[in-house]
Amino acid sequence: MHLQFHKVRYHSHSRFVLHGIVAILLIALSQGGPLEKISSDVTTRVWQDGVSVQSTSSLFYHTDGTLVIHSTDPEELIIKTNRLGEMYAYDPRKNTVEYEQNADMSSETSQFFLFFQGLTDDMGLRRLGFRQTGTDFSDGNDISYWDPPPALVSQISKAELVHRDYRPVYIAMHDVSDRIIQQTYFHSYTEILDHDFPLRITTIQYESEQDSVIMQTLFDNIKVNEQADSPFFNFQVPDDAQIIR
Repeated sequence: MHLQFHKVRYHSHSRFVLHGIVAILLIALSQGGPLEKISSDVTTRVWQDGVSVQSTSSLFYHTDGTLVIHSTDPEELIIKTNRLGEMYAYDPRKNTVEYEQNADMSSETSQFFLFFQGLTDDMGLRRLGFRQTGTDFSDGNDISYWDPPPALVSQISKAELVHRDYRPVYIAMHDVSDRIIQQTYFHSYTEILDHDFPLRITTIQYESEQDSVIMQTLFDNIKVNEQADSPFFNFQVPDDAQIIR
């Protein structure tokens, strides 16, 4: 789970697609039916400064930790990442590739991974070093409060996580003045291999009190195992691609 939208050097719009999806996608089943691979069509809409941008892509994940995202609109871009946080962004039109390694890029930091790994009770907060400090119950919602790890206390005062019917429906981050700086809503649940998964996820990132970025991610046409069949599962960046630094 990412605490902010990270900026990468290539295509400004693609940074939202990548971190929106990698902040929302990946799988390694620990219970339920066995999973080898999964694919999904993804529509991402971003609103900022009165401007709306929509992108479409397809994702392909294998349980070895490899995630490939094929963005087709508004531009074609193929992004490949793995558990180590190694990320390749390949532009097939120019035959160029950018490389970055960052733990935040790891396929295992995504919320998709958390849902299918059975980690939705804390949505990965414990893995990030957060410590639960309290609970509450209101209008059918189970609410838990979390203190940040020492490395984040200068940015975050607490996290708030809400469950309804054992499903996470909301998570928020508060800054040191207790102002909400990020909210994520999980909607439209469906069942995939005995696991509940939200087909619509909305994140609001507050850049300031007057400025925000809204990102909505919609998942459709989800296929698993033998139904998920695409050459993108085995995508490799061409050997002759020019490396851009």
